[in-house]
Amino acid sequence: AAEYAIHDGIKVIIQDSLLGRARNCVERGCELCRALCAEWSGAAPQLKQAKARRYQEPARCKDVSELWSRLPAWERLGEEVKMAGLDLPEWLRSAALEKLLPAPLLGTLIARPELASYATRLAWIKTQMEHARGLAQANAYGPSSGKDAAGDVFMGSMETPPGIAYS
Repeated sequence: AAEYAIHDGIKVIIQDSLLGRARNCVERGCELCRALCAEWSGAAPQLKQAKARRYQEPARCKDVSELWSRLPAWERLGEEVKMAGLDLPEWLRSAALEKLLPAPLLGTLIARPELASYATRLAWIKTQMEHARGLAQANAYGPSSGKDAAGDVFMGSMETPPGIAYS
């Protein structure tokens, strides 16, 4: 339903010269939007090569929380490079992925020889990111000092005191 709405919105926004192309993408608004964005961003060989270099040389993330925002953008950039006709071999994508990872995660990845292919590495990294997020959430909600954020003391046990009944 969202894609139908996007398609209709794009058809209303674009000029008559592009309307014929919009009619060729009936009910596929996301495809039309991707094609138009790729076309309008430029197709010069220098731009394609610059995107490929940026994909191959990402800046290293400081921690897993930064990786949460940068990994999806880096993956989209890889898709743009592939769509531009500059598909990179798997070993080069793996090497670029290693450059993006925070040092502790990279050390663990390299120490695991079973993670040889790009796809398995990427899946393992995403699993580790989810695990780190879960631990952070558990630590945020778990009682650690016996006080809440306002400094109020709370009971460590949720048992009902004798003589009091909750309904």
